[in-house]
Amino acid sequence: MKYRSLVALLVVAWLTPTLASAYLISYSGSLSSLSGGLQGTGFWPDDGPRGGTTISWVVSQNDDGSWHYVYNLTVPRADVSHFILETSEDFTSADIINPTGPYASYSIGWNTGFPGVNTQPNPYMPDDEYGIKFDSTYGTTLVFTFDSPRMPVWADFYAKCGAVGGTQNTIWNTGFSTSEENDPTAPIGNGSIAYHILAPDTQTGPVPEPGTVCLVGLGLAGLKFIRRRKAS
Repeated sequence: MKYRSLVALLVVAWLTPTLASAYLISYSGSLSSLSGGLQGTGFWPDDGPRGGTTISWVVSQNDDGSWHYVYNLTVPRADVSHFILETSEDFTSADIINPTGPYASYSIGWNTGFPGVNTQPNPYMPDDEYGIKFDSTYGTTLVFTFDSPRMPVWADFYAKCGAVGGTQNTIWNTGFSTSEENDPTAPIGNGSIAYHILAPDTQTGPVPEPGTVCLVGLGLAGLKFIRRRKAS
């Protein structure tokens, strides 16, 4: 009996790191201009046989409770010149860790929008937006990554290229809100809510992991098994 009880405990101990790794929180989603998730100007929304524009994201929780953000923006042609990701208004340089991507520099602050107007630096952007601006970007497929202690919430983005053949190409999420207060307050999850993407919020700190609940359950199951063997 003691031997079997020991085996049960060893199984629980062996599964603990495996399950903790497998159940780390991760959310993903995407939006496409061809399915109505993105809006813009020029040929980025729909470039005929070349298709339209897509953005996808994966937001995962790190072991230390911080969050890992990955964004993939793909346009049909004409290099992206800058990409703006909305954040909470108290987001600072201390909240972005190890950023990577095809850009020359980035800044954090307010970016002026010009709804319906072709005016630099952000033509047609539906409204002013506070966030991270990755500047002097290049390529038609861009992948941006960074870590942050800030938890994800539903938010907006905007991107543009230089004029190509007299056409100003811009793109943004269809649910682009005119203020942070108008962004969805629905719980974060896979997919998209009201045509928004996930981006860093004001709040910091870890969210309880599903794996934690599973491990507690396994521990209780192991104790129950031991007690049952003793009773027999």
